[in-house]
Amino acid sequence: MQRFGTSSIWPACYSLIFCVTAFSASQGLTYPLLSLVMERSGEPASAIALNAAMTPLGIIASAPIINRHAHRFSTGVSIATAIGLTIVTLLLIGWFSNPLAWLPLRLFLGCTVNVVYVLSEATLLTVAPPSHRGRLMGAYTCITNAGYALGPLLLTVAGSTGSTAFLLLSAFLMTAMAPFLFIVVDRPSAVSGAARAR
Repeated sequence: MQRFGTSSIWPACYSLIFCVTAFSASQGLTYPLLSLVMERSGEPASAIALNAAMTPLGIIASAPIINRHAHRFSTGVSIATAIGLTIVTLLLIGWFSNPLAWLPLRLFLGCTVNVVYVLSEATLLTVAPPSHRGRLMGAYTCITNAGYALGPLLLTVAGSTGSTAFLLLSAFLMTAMAPFLFIVVDRPSAVSGAARAR
């Protein structure tokens, strides 16, 4: 592996920001989509609320183990794995029509999403040049919030029936995985201001 200087960290920074945007879009899509599907099938409001709570519970439950996982594997591998598992989970949610099956799937979705959120933000803070760190984090926050708005927009395009919305989002997430096939980002605790490239 060859280590590059400051200029080579920009592909890693852009990849991390785009990746998190895709993941915030996945949340922005699944919350209204699954709620609409459950409401249309006559599920009570309490069941809809319980189902929606699974993703935040997954985020909370996964927080203690992310750091240990990140120190065992590289950040790039961890993020790419989380993206792949998220794609599979979303496709399974689109495949199953039983809200009971969505409970563990949405719980697991929260776990995979949180891996990307935590590792992306920690790594971005580490690899960003000090002179650009504030602006990068501002762009990160702004674009992440835009991702949440993109989810409902996908819903208006793909509709709330069938699995079209899930297929569309899965394809979007696959493009977020692509940069990590070429860029290797060090573990946040081990990075010293540089990103590595294959």
